[in-house]
Amino acid sequence: MNAEELMTGLTMCAAPEAPKKIEQLRPEVVIDLRAEAPVTEESVSFSLANGGPTDPQELKRAIEYTAEVLQNGNRAVLH
Repeated sequence: MNAEELMTGLTMCAAPEAPKKIEQLRPEVVIDLRAEAPVTEESVSFSLANGGPTDPQELKRAIEYTAEVLQNGNRAVLH
């Protein structure tokens, strides 16, 4: 995967902008990095943005998951 493919498939935004981006882009996957993120059928969450130290294993899981989504040709919104 090259940088162009990464930037084509992944849209990053702040949480307040996410609903608008999701509606506009209709991604296959929504990845939420907030600790307080609700669990839904439409999104996957990783507890990274919680104001405290990030668990290295959780960060690794988030990176691996995002890479797999993009390598499979899916589009994702990350917030």
